[in-house]
Amino acid sequence: MKPGWYILNYHNVDWEDSILTRALGVTTRPDVFRHHLTTLGERGRFISIPEGQRMLDSGAPFEEAVFSLWFDDGYSGLTEYAFDICASFDIRPAVSLNARFTLREEMFWRCKLAYLAHADGMRFVRAKLRKKFEAVPFKIRTWTLHHFCDDVLAVVDEVYEACTDATFREDAFRIFATVDDLQRLSDAGWLMSNHTAGHWPLAPGLGWEAVEREFDLCEPFVRRFAPDNPYWVVPFAYGSEHYREQLMARATVVEVAERRNTSDSWKRTGRIFRFDGPKTRDVLQALT
Repeated sequence: MKPGWYILNYHNVDWEDSILTRALGVTTRPDVFRHHLTTLGERGRFISIPEGQRMLDSGAPFEEAVFSLWFDDGYSGLTEYAFDICASFDIRPAVSLNARFTLREEMFWRCKLAYLAHADGMRFVRAKLRKKFEAVPFKIRTWTLHHFCDDVLAVVDEVYEACTDATFREDAFRIFATVDDLQRLSDAGWLMSNHTAGHWPLAPGLGWEAVEREFDLCEPFVRRFAPDNPYWVVPFAYGSEHYREQLMARATVVEVAERRNTSDSWKRTGRIFRFDGPKTRDVLQALT
């Protein structure tokens, strides 16, 4: 492998997939995850995110391949499965937090859509969206990213509320780690970072004021665990180009871009890049 800092981005590690996440493709089985770490450990060493940042800041060229892990969204599988597997390799990953999910204030809007797809509720979502927007397609996965706004979120919320009861909605939050779970990870050296309060995509029509507000609303929660947090992690690997100058004026921007980090890439871009961790066993294929 070429020298450089390879960061693999995962979400959840679990044997089961909830109906709230199944359509999202965010869950990696524990045996597959362990196989990834074993394979990578045979080809380089694992480092923490702060250690990798120091290597970038030094300006010296990387002489070997080094690896780090980053988890987005704060799912419960981090403490149930990923924690022990990472500890067996002496790995201390980073976690991107969405404050409203952990605090049980709001369910991830994409999880709501995943449930509605399972419950035959998407026809109601499309019908309501078509009353507010033109040319809404049958498949709205990408469309909702590009057109995300308060009106889109209001439709998703309305249909989800109509298709579920309070008991289900309260129980659904168990897919996310609790504050105590995150404290356990933080105490073990895992790094917490900002992924916006509600995982809103950085759609071009959303506007910088809304984007900045979503990061700012999450920051106090992140700083419970990481008082000097420098990282703002872009949701969905989408949209940073619309607000890059403003984002970089506020924080170190982290995104999925399927590329390794080098001293040269850091000097040229000032951003941190990650690879999507694959769901299959062939982790090396994802890094080429």
